Amino acid sequence: MGKLSFQVKICILSCWALLLMCSVASREYFHQDQTLPWDNARNHCQVCFKDLVTLTPDNIQAIAKDLTSDYWIGLRKSFSNSTGNSTSNSSMHWTHWANKDPLTFQNWYPGWPKIARVYGCRCSCIYSKMTTSHMTSAPSTMTTRTPYSEVTTSYDTSAPSTMTSEAPYSEMTTSDDPSAPFAITLEAPYSEMTTSYDTSAPSTMTSETPRSEMTTSDKTSAPPPMSTQTSEEATCNSDIIPLVLNIDEDNDEDSCVAMLSFGAWVVRNCSEPLRFICYEDPFIGKVNVTDLTSTSVSFTWLEAPGDISHYRVEIQGDKNLTANATDMMHVFENLTEGTPYVIKVFPVKCGRDLNPQQRHIHTLPNKIKSIDVVKVTETSVFLNWSKPDGNVEFYQVEYLDKHLNISTAPTNITNLIPGSRYTFKVYSGIDKDNPKLSKATDRATYTKPGKVTNLKVSDSTKHSMLLQWDPPEGVYTGFWVMAVNHTKEPLLTDKKEINVTGLPTCTEITLSVVALANDTVEGDKVTVVSYTEPEPISNLKLKAGFDSIHASWEYPSGNCSFFNVTLCLYGQNQHVGNVTQQYTNFDTLKSAAEYTVTVSSISGHISSSPVSKTVFTLPRPPTNPNVTNLNATHVNFTWTAPNNTATAKYRVIVNSSFWGQNWTVSVKDETSIILGPLKSGTKYDFEVRTSAESLSEPASEIHYTVADFREITLSMMCSSKESLLCDRNGTKKHVFEELTQHFHSVLGDNINWTLARMTGNSGTIET
Repeated sequence: MGKLSFQVKICILSCWALLLMCSVASREYFHQDQTLPWDNARNHCQVCFKDLVTLTPDNIQAIAKDLTSDYWIGLRKSFSNSTGNSTSNSSMHWTHWANKDPLTFQNWYPGWPKIARVYGCRCSCIYSKMTTSHMTSAPSTMTTRTPYSEVTTSYDTSAPSTMTSEAPYSEMTTSDDPSAPFAITLEAPYSEMTTSYDTSAPSTMTSETPRSEMTTSDKTSAPPPMSTQTSEEATCNSDIIPLVLNIDEDNDEDSCVAMLSFGAWVVRNCSEPLRFICYEDPFIGKVNVTDLTSTSVSFTWLEAPGDISHYRVEIQGDKNLTANATDMMHVFENLTEGTPYVIKVFPVKCGRDLNPQQRHIHTLPNKIKSIDVVKVTETSVFLNWSKPDGNVEFYQVEYLDKHLNISTAPTNITNLIPGSRYTFKVYSGIDKDNPKLSKATDRATYTKPGKVTNLKVSDSTKHSMLLQWDPPEGVYTGFWVMAVNHTKEPLLTDKKEINVTGLPTCTEITLSVVALANDTVEGDKVTVVSYTEPEPISNLKLKAGFDSIHASWEYPSGNCSFFNVTLCLYGQNQHVGNVTQQYTNFDTLKSAAEYTVTVSSISGHISSSPVSKTVFTLPRPPTNPNVTNLNATHVNFTWTAPNNTATAKYRVIVNSSFWGQNWTVSVKDETSIILGPLKSGTKYDFEVRTSAESLSEPASEIHYTVADFREITLSMMCSSKESLLCDRNGTKKHVFEELTQHFHSVLGDNINWTLARMTGNSGTIET
């Protein structure tokens, strides 16, 4: 391994010093009031602490301010005689502390220790300020003070190098001038040395007691002799080496160091009983929780160094529990759910508690007992539960991939899918920043399936109807179909339509469709009201008057809502109405009119097949019949039409009983007719009736046609035996009367005739 440069050595020394400062900064120091010899004191410190104290510039003031007398510290002349430690090189004294830390700091009382000789050089740099010059033409100087040193260093291979050391304080300054010569100056409390190195000149070392000055010249052309101006001679190498003092006080190898009450050091006989100072590096352990429940905690911890008699374990919170343990594990039970606690584990050494290992915990909150589903809608579930025993700061509700934190129950979970199955897990929780959750309590439920839409009924018959709908949004597994006034159980289907059969005729049917989830969870029902087709009426009867019709009928079965009745006149609706009874009357009608009455059974909006029947209202007779002769064989027959008659249809009858004439003529839309040919001079019976389904009463007129007279002479022969009997007036009159009676019996009044008798010679006629 090659030589390290001076700058590297300085850097290593500085880093080592800083590391040492950090390592000792956290140490704890314990002043022991009992008095023991140095070895016994050290043994006590090693058993109950770490070791006797090691002093540094950083801790000496804090330690010394509490001193009331002399105290052993962890430094002695030689550890070869110590039972606790030893060194392999007994020729070098005062080199390290009891814990083997190097001796980098000294704080002797003036005159102590008593120096017998100097065996070499030693410098101590705790904190240094260094300035370097690399001038080849100028001398270089390094000054070091211990423990705070000032070192001035220059490098010049052609010039002498000087080192001066002064203790206890030194400052190091280094110049970067390469032309300057190299020199080091160390100032020690009891010696001053100046050393110069010159490769072309002898090297000298001067040491004075109590202060020595050493000068060394380093040149390659001459060997480096050393001269020391003390009672002892020593030789140093050309390289700078640490100053090591071998102190010999009355040649007593059993010399130990005690610190006076104001902090200075003196040498005492190691067997002298004194108070002493121990130190200990704080033990930083770790508590590991192996099992944590709502009411208990199991934990382990790291083993503390040294002779630990046992461990005192504590838990602090709403309950404070304490126990002793030796196997580095423990369980605390009967804790409060969801409560913060602090676990502390104190290693007990020599009856003293060391720094505790500790851990902050929260017991898990207690699990809630059960979840109640209070209300379910298509898109939400309302949950409730009771607060469990112990402390709970919040609840966490989990479903699907969602996590909701809520402060109290109940809660309404929204934005769900209709008809879907959800498993809700609810945890009791504490410490939202670092959540601690209980075991889960879960509850599975379905949201209500949605409602069907566009529910409608078609194809209604007397005993069935077709029900159709659109499925709901979300998830569904089937549908319940229920019909009120239906004797069968609800119908289950997974289709979007169903033909409901077995229904009563002419009945109001309430139909409901409910969507199902998991075939058990029902959604809100959607309802439609419809009717089965009614039976048609039967036995429709119509009874007509001159201006009215009475209609009646029968209904065989069912419970119809009403009947629809329509009255038509020659195909035109004259009346439309609904009646609940099984009859109706129509008034103020036209006479002699043909009316059609249609009756349908109505069930809701469903109509039965219609039943119709036609009837004429009774005709009223014409009025004002009149016959006027046109000539001997033709007459004009007129009349006046009856009031409020729908149509003008008449039947005209002409009759002559004498001639045996009788005929009928139909007249429409007329109130007159010319009749002929007739017999002249004949009595005719003229009759006119209003014609409908029946005939009205007649309007009659008797009329004689114009007579076309002809004379017929009758002569009578008398055949009486009695002479001149026929010439008698009485006989003639009697014969004439009989003859008149005869013609009356034969002709009657059916024709126009007269019977006249001529009397005397004058031709007088008697009728």
